[in-house]
Amino acid sequence: QVCELGVLAVLGLLLKRLGFKRTLLIGAAAYMLRCLVFSMVFSIDPSFASKLALAGIGQSLHGFCFGCFLAVGYMYVDRIAPPDVRGSMQTVYGGSIVPLGFFVGGIVGGQVGSLFTTGTGEQMVRNWSGIWFSCALLCAVCVVVLWVFFPSRRAEERL
Repeated sequence: QVCELGVLAVLGLLLKRLGFKRTLLIGAAAYMLRCLVFSMVFSIDPSFASKLALAGIGQSLHGFCFGCFLAVGYMYVDRIAPPDVRGSMQTVYGGSIVPLGFFVGGIVGGQVGSLFTTGTGEQMVRNWSGIWFSCALLCAVCVVVLWVFFPSRRAEERL
């Protein structure tokens, strides 16, 4: 959360310098990197200190993820919405992405978890490295989609 506060403190400068698209790409890439770091927690040497350090790095990346992706998403909606309906658009956006994310995330997460689980009951073993790596791959797809389809900076300036 300390990292998140730092990112939020400079978010205005980031947006001014990089624009919405690049800032969103930083946030999406941070999600991908975070998943890769968590994947490494389960695939490196078994020392507790190494795993704890990696988990701490992964957790601190959440500040970049939240600030550069989720917060900027709300700011973008505010930027493109007509002034008379901004509040309503924020409500529609927030009321859509959160429940939709929970719903789709539950389905996809369940499928990914099942794919990397063997055995049942007390014999159940999960390949957490594979689960987190799959999440990183999904994030990579999102980064590419965002890069290709999100309007360029010139389009942002016309708003």
